[in-house]
Amino acid sequence: MTTRGKIVLGILFFALAYFGINKLIASNRFFKKADTQSVLLSSIELPAAASGNRATLVVPLAPLPGTAPAENGTPVVWEVMAWNSQMAGMLANGGPRTTQGSALAANGLDMQIVRQDDVSKMQADLVKNALDLQASPNTPGLIVSIMGDGLPAFSAVQSQLEKAGTQLQIIPYSVGKSFGEDKLMGPKEWLDNPKAALGKTIACYLRDGDQNIALKWCADNGLKVNPDETTYDPEAVNFMAASDFLVAAEKYITGKPESRQKVVSGHSTGVRVDVAADAVATWTPGDVNIAKQKGGLVNIVSTKDYSNQMPNIMVTTKRWYDAHQPAIKGLITAFAVAGDQV
Repeated sequence: MTTRGKIVLGILFFALAYFGINKLIASNRFFKKADTQSVLLSSIELPAAASGNRATLVVPLAPLPGTAPAENGTPVVWEVMAWNSQMAGMLANGGPRTTQGSALAANGLDMQIVRQDDVSKMQADLVKNALDLQASPNTPGLIVSIMGDGLPAFSAVQSQLEKAGTQLQIIPYSVGKSFGEDKLMGPKEWLDNPKAALGKTIACYLRDGDQNIALKWCADNGLKVNPDETTYDPEAVNFMAASDFLVAAEKYITGKPESRQKVVSGHSTGVRVDVAADAVATWTPGDVNIAKQKGGLVNIVSTKDYSNQMPNIMVTTKRWYDAHQPAIKGLITAFAVAGDQV
């Protein structure tokens, strides 16, 4: 055989060996994924609502803000999800950008509100803003609003911010909270018999507020939870990952299944099953989309039941926070004034 022929055969042999080994690894026949046991969560008692006399306080209505941009004040961007908890902030701003006659304009801020439903994008934007502020201190600051009970997961951005010479900073004020908007939607039989949820799958954005609603409901009703969203446990409540709350609703509406390994008592059975979303943890307009496009689900539990679970938490970089204390005070004042109006 010629040298060229030997080289060609060698390349073919290497290619077959490479792809053959990768196929065997992917099949899990020789390198099996570690078993994950479904768990029974401990029920968590949420803090009681603080008592006070402001609930009956009547605040005179103020004139609505104008429509012309104020174009004056400390510039800042506020990234928000489509969430009713921040309505007071919307009123305080007067529009997408601070308008004349608004509470924020009166308190020396020029804010641009930007919708951002992607939490990972919020994290990336905070890191970029930290680097931009490091290079140019006059760069507009960035504030993002997240679900308060999702803060531990969001704080994963801390290591990246530290590389940029700063850290995550919570603004010590909440503009509102979820009060029934965020919810677990499931088949009606779950209301009468929660154990009917065993072996079913809930679509949601993982490790954030909406999944927390479902997890607390499972804990309150003594239901095991499968913590591995890539397997299926017929004896536990399973979860299906979605990139955001609207995609979670879409996964139920389309009914597109995922192929998963079936596990029992934490051990793989070697059987693959198709798993579709039976329920959804989402918020408006995810619930509206479900009702209009498919139906079949009812509200099982919501933040009206867990009313102190999900405050609106505003976070920024410590670099901008420390350098703009008057703006922070103005922001809190404006949001509080608008909150009384709402």
